[in-house]
Amino acid sequence: MTPPEAVTTPPPGFVLHKKRLRFLGLTVEDCIRAFFGGNALMSIVVLTLITYFLFREGSGFFGQNRQNLEVYRQAGLEYVDYMRQQSEDHTALTRYLSDVRLRALNHYAEEKKLSFEDANAALAPFDEFAGKFGDAVEPLRGLVSDLGDVATAIKTKFIVNVDNKEERRLLLGENTTALAAQLHFPGVFFAT
Repeated sequence: MTPPEAVTTPPPGFVLHKKRLRFLGLTVEDCIRAFFGGNALMSIVVLTLITYFLFREGSGFFGQNRQNLEVYRQAGLEYVDYMRQQSEDHTALTRYLSDVRLRALNHYAEEKKLSFEDANAALAPFDEFAGKFGDAVEPLRGLVSDLGDVATAIKTKFIVNVDNKEERRLLLGENTTALAAQLHFPGVFFAT
């Protein structure tokens, strides 16, 4: 047996040397690798900048949204929306009653073989109930309309005051105190 040091690998019989096209000292593969590597780096930079500016511009949203919700609630718009939802639910029930009446009319006409006049006469108590039920929501609709107008006016008054304060701040920054003194801020009482 021969010692391990004596075993050598024979040199390769031939080495393939291929002449490659070079442009500015780079092969075609090097150019492609540089192109796509540069594009990948550029896309990472662009995505990082987009993320940064989105956070920077969006950071003021949370404070402004909180203030808008406070005004919405203090002006009474939230309460008006709850009342409006009740009115819409009542309207949905009224539509359902109309559907039930139509089914009952079809039942009387098709299964009991009543004439149209007799079927309507049989449904007269139901029609009276449905009419009273539909009319029961009218005071709520009137109240929702009136309170909605009041709450919207309060919110608008608050927004005008905020705008006037901003205008005064800008006028004071420009040293036009005479114009700034002319601005009035009527009080906004959310309790009314």
